[in-house]
This record gives sequence, C-alpha cells and structure tokens, in this order.
Amino acid sequence: MQIRFFCDQMLGNLAKWLRFLGFDTLYALGDMMDDELMRVCKAEDRILITRDKELVVRCKKQLIAVVQIGCDGVTDQILQTIQETKASIDRGHFLSRCSQCNCLLERIEKKTIEEIVPKRVFDSHDDFLYCSSCKRVYWMGTHTDSIIEKLLSLQSSITD
Repeated sequence: MQIRFFCDQMLGNLAKWLRFLGFDTLYALGDMMDDELMRVCKAEDRILITRDKELVVRCKKQLIAVVQIGCDGVTDQILQTIQETKASIDRGHFLSRCSQCNCLLERIEKKTIEEIVPKRVFDSHDDFLYCSSCKRVYWMGTHTDSIIEKLLSLQSSITD
C-alpha cells in the first residue's frame, strides 16, 4: 500500500512536491486545528508532517505516525520525509496527482479541451491530463522537464 501524507499549514511547498512524486498528500488549510489534523491522520492512516514540536509530542502519545521537519529547503524536506518513512519513489507515479488538490489525474482527449487551453498549447501538444475535481488541465510543457529532472535527482539521492 502506498504511504499517505498530511502536511500541516507550514509545509505547502513540500505537499506540492510530494504530489509531484505521486504521493497522496493532503495539505491543511489555514484554519484547520491540530485536533482535526490528528483525527484525519488517524482515520485515514496518514503520516503527519509538521514543524510543530508540541504537535509531534501529541501525535506520538496517540500513536499517530509523524515526521518532524527540521530543515528549510524543500529538497532537504523531501529527502528527510522519504528517508524517515522509508517511502519508495516510483518514476511511474511522477506527476500523476493534481498539484493543487491532490486528486489523481486522468488522460483526456485532446478535442475535449480545445476551448480550455491556450491555442499555442493545443496546437503543439497531443497529450493532456485532467483533474476531475478542480478541473485543471495539465500538459508536458517546458517547466515539466525541470520538475522531472528534480524528481529524478531526488530518486537518485535516495537510492545512492
């Protein structure tokens, strides 16, 4: 079974990158209280990722898996999370989740999104992914190459 995460309010960038890696990663909204974070983690068997030392202590008392992030850079945060949880990075899962809402992306026929994406994108790409939850459309643009390069670098760092 795939490891599932829940990043607290201080770790939005980490949540986005864990989603890029293909991990089911929730991100706490600003008004979510610690008790609710813990309830969701326990109910959904998620690992809480936080910087909050008091929250870490509370989680451990309730036997909720938790990673206490102690570094600032997102690359180091990802590496710490992967190493502490012993999660495995699978290239086949890269960019399989919506970076905004965490839902799994679906392939969508090109003809169905012609009115949604810019004309130059429609004309220059054939493969598109769609988030049925937030209605975002994704394609392999130039920024995707740099994201994949970073993901591969992370994977290499873990396996070395």
